[in-house]
Amino acid sequence: MGRRSARRWGTVALLAAVATTGGATAAHAADPSVSWDAASSTFEYGEYWQLSATAAAPESLGTWVVSGDLGGVPSGYAASFSAYQSDPDTVVAYVSPSGTGRPLNAGSYSATIALREMDGTGASYSPPAPATLIIAPAALTVTLQVVADPSNPSNAIIAGDLTGAFRDNFFTAGYPAGPLPPAGTWSISVTDESGDVVHEFTKDRGDTDDILGVSTYWPGVSAGTYTVRATFTATGASSGNFAITQAAPVTYSALPAPGATSTATPAPPAPPPASAAAGLTLPAWIPLIAGILSAGLLALLVVQIVRLRRVGHPVAEQPQGGAA
Repeated sequence: MGRRSARRWGTVALLAAVATTGGATAAHAADPSVSWDAASSTFEYGEYWQLSATAAAPESLGTWVVSGDLGGVPSGYAASFSAYQSDPDTVVAYVSPSGTGRPLNAGSYSATIALREMDGTGASYSPPAPATLIIAPAALTVTLQVVADPSNPSNAIIAGDLTGAFRDNFFTAGYPAGPLPPAGTWSISVTDESGDVVHEFTKDRGDTDDILGVSTYWPGVSAGTYTVRATFTATGASSGNFAITQAAPVTYSALPAPGATSTATPAPPAPPPASAAAGLTLPAWIPLIAGILSAGLLALLVVQIVRLRRVGHPVAEQPQGGAA
């Protein structure tokens, strides 16, 4: 990790930094007016934070030392204090992470700062009130996806993941100055149309695991429609450092397995309603036409039979002349 990353993920340490503003060491003509640029500043857990104060003073500031305190932090936490002269009449002081140790947990902290002149007078100048640093829980959203296994559509793959700015900037829990990912429990369940659970899966994850998502294999999925749910519940310090938005349930429709046939006996067609059958009537000319066609066919059949009988029995020839 480079220097920029170390600064981005740095946590607080209690240090006093000397800032040389340059210029002559002569005493100034008036006391500087020091004020915070923002009375309260909010950052998400794991996000790089910085507070700033501006000291407006006349020229000939001399050399200054900046010091301060960050109240409300656990034992071992502190902040880095620094300052620089942005122009002949202005000194800007900063409170920021030191770049060592883990970041501050979500919570509210109070920052004070003091500029002390190093021209022999020893006077110090501070904002009239402390600034408030708020570390808010990092927002994460659970995503859920269900797909058929491309190599075997009779099975399905269910995947859950966490998305958000924290995830976008997360690198590894192994970096000693970086934030820890959420510890907690993944829970996945699948119910059929009757509400019965047909598949479920749970997995605990620690805050040193770099893989935030989870997946489970669902074998032998019968044809039908299912409801899939996935939740992630943060535990320990993670429950305060992260705000989890759960995923909406997902509907999954499984098709019959290739080549599968139904063994059920098909039901006979239902008879038409009595009212419909009673209402069926035929036009009067249809029976008349049917009778004429039937009579014609019968006549043709008789003629054909007579002709066949004649061909099969020819008349014998009579001898000509008398007997010898």
